[in-house]
Amino acid sequence: MERMADASGRSVPKLHSNAAWRRAEEEFFKTGRAADVQTALTRIIDAIAVDAYRATIQPVLPQGAVMLAAGGYGKRELFPYATVDILVLLEGESPWVSLREPLAECVRLLWDAGLRLNHTVRTVSECLEFREQNIDLDINLLDLRYLAGDNALHSRFENKWPAFLEKHGHKLGQHLAK
Repeated sequence: MERMADASGRSVPKLHSNAAWRRAEEEFFKTGRAADVQTALTRIIDAIAVDAYRATIQPVLPQGAVMLAAGGYGKRELFPYATVDILVLLEGESPWVSLREPLAECVRLLWDAGLRLNHTVRTVSECLEFREQNIDLDINLLDLRYLAGDNALHSRFENKWPAFLEKHGHKLGQHLAK
């Protein structure tokens, strides 16, 4: 797999030069089965995203942060060249200052790997607060999947999510129906 070094010398795999990606692409051209491509693509992107997180964010913030796949990526329904939605969930506001540079480096690594990235960083309280102007985030949160980071934080968020849905699910449903 071709690797590309970033400014700090970290090396990241290139998505579209990955041997597994080429095999999935060849298989698709033979069979036309999109589900196989989605599975392979998700597996490859998961590995790239987790490696980038562990190299940049986790050393600075081993607890209190988690990387989650969201939206179509969270559902494992990516197509080639689709946008990869990633949420970095924080316990609270305090880690923001120490996270700015590692997050920027993580994003650079993912872009350098060839991902079309849509990322956001939110605290648990921000994710559990319904806002009409931020309803797209709430909808993406419906399809979250753990990638890396603090398992305990992820569990705490998952335990609070049903109460959010009970309280605001009707509004989300109305927005989706529109």
